Amino acid sequence: MRANEVVEKLVQSIEAGVLPWTRPWASSTSSCLPMNPITKRSYSGSNVLLLWSAQINYKYDSALWLGFDQAKKMGGNVRKGERGSHILIYRNGVRESDDGTEEAYAFMSVKAVFNLDQIDGLDHLKPTYEKREWNPIENAEALIKKSGAMIHYKGERSSYNKNKDEINLPDRDRFSNPDDF
Repeated sequence: MRANEVVEKLVQSIEAGVLPWTRPWASSTSSCLPMNPITKRSYSGSNVLLLWSAQINYKYDSALWLGFDQAKKMGGNVRKGERGSHILIYRNGVRESDDGTEEAYAFMSVKAVFNLDQIDGLDHLKPTYEKREWNPIENAEALIKKSGAMIHYKGERSSYNKNKDEINLPDRDRFSNPDDF
């Protein structure tokens, strides 16, 4: 498929009233990208994939990550026994070469960051959302129950884990109505 065909399909969807990037539930963040709440910067590159993976594997609700020292400086405390997730930091430096001239070089280091769900004392950094109330559709609820599916309602992400055969859905009160749920 060519790029112009992809664009045309998106335009057709938008004109038909379908917004493919719209979430039918309330999110506490404007972006699903992992972000540092202190610097307000989103992580980028391979760090996005590394932190998304950790967030999914450890079922963290938050997409907010910060270093141990940052948490401590803000009055937080990483819980005993918690392990950090590693990110890659790319930097440039200048050093003196063998002939006495300065030369630029690049290097990479690894740093551990912690999800906000691993840290006590920083609840004020957790984004909030407006909880919504609605009456469920009885037939839909019966169908879900009858399916025997293992469904977890937590956080603000939806996914299916084929290895565990379980469905993860955002909290029910994040949806504005039963049709969206």
